[in-house]
Amino acid sequence: MGNEPINLNPPGQFNIPTNVSVSSVIGAVVTLLLIAAAVIFLIYLVLGGIKWIMSEGDKAQVEAARNQITHAIFGLVIVFGAWIVISLVQGVLGINILNLKLPNLRNMTSQQ
Repeated sequence: MGNEPINLNPPGQFNIPTNVSVSSVIGAVVTLLLIAAAVIFLIYLVLGGIKWIMSEGDKAQVEAARNQITHAIFGLVIVFGAWIVISLVQGVLGINILNLKLPNLRNMTSQQ
């Protein structure tokens, strides 16, 4: 009774993926960041538009709303610029940056 192994696996059909690599995680994070940046841009832009509408002609509030919309557009340009740089590097070097195939430690030790 005291020598029984302890089962630390969660109950049910929970499988730990074994084919996850650092490169696939990096690619997924970069893709997720690009999507999140686009969503944040859209929210920021809509809030700027609402501020503009709600400003009721007050010059200071209109200017603040215009600045918020301008900053949202600049942010989107920077995000698309990063995406363009990734695409250019992929095209020029012929590699898929978002799905790199990095050697793992098992492959490196078995080749020696």
